[in-house]
Amino acid sequence: MKNFPLFLLTSAIFLVILCAGGRQAEAYCVYNETDYSLEVRGEDCQRCYSATLGPMSHGCCPGNKSGCRGKTWIRVGDRSWGSLMYLGKQVTAHGWVKVYGGKRIGNLDPRLDPDSFSGEVYNDEGQRIWWGRLHYNRY
Repeated sequence: MKNFPLFLLTSAIFLVILCAGGRQAEAYCVYNETDYSLEVRGEDCQRCYSATLGPMSHGCCPGNKSGCRGKTWIRVGDRSWGSLMYLGKQVTAHGWVKVYGGKRIGNLDPRLDPDSFSGEVYNDEGQRIWWGRLHYNRY
């Protein structure tokens, strides 16, 4: 009888962990398949995904982070552009984005040409749901 409060406490902790852990993560990933480092942002909130991805690398927004849930607009770009560009469709939970292409403006101008980048958006089933050039605005 004297162990009963300990048993109740342990059971309550177990139930809390079980309920909290049963929620499915809703992460998404961004793949930089270019030869350049790119700034990547998910939406425009303080808790949203934000990273600098090196050439041929990727990063993911973990599902336990509140800014990584649901449909998300992904913006990518180079600091020299002044603003980031959008992919043409929101990535969904468990989906991913690929960014590719890219070239310098010219031999004497080291900036990257924003119009030379393209992207693809995939859903959680691996189906490509959008592809094309990056845009200055959302659709």
